[in-house]
Amino acid sequence: MWRLLGSHMHERSHAVMRLPVHLPNQKRVTFKDGHEEEALEAARSRQMMLESWFQLNPSDPGAQTLLNSDIPYNYVYDRNNWKRRKREGNKIVTRMYVLNVKDAERF
Repeated sequence: MWRLLGSHMHERSHAVMRLPVHLPNQKRVTFKDGHEEEALEAARSRQMMLESWFQLNPSDPGAQTLLNSDIPYNYVYDRNNWKRRKREGNKIVTRMYVLNVKDAERF
């Protein structure tokens, strides 16, 4: 749709980072027919962004004062880990996925 209307897709001013929210052991898994076991094993070994945030909190005192939505301004998510930014990331907009209020377990 953006391309049809002639909107520019590159060189935008801010990056939008979506922060996932999921319950323990309920990661989103995508697989191809016939390769279900490999996809499940890869999902078990891969750490999600939210899980990495939970590990970052006790290990880094600087992260303990930040909210989940503030972490991307000070840290970068790379290879399943949050790493402190070398310079400030002020051109980031963080968004969380929409949750249903009836899904009380996620709150």
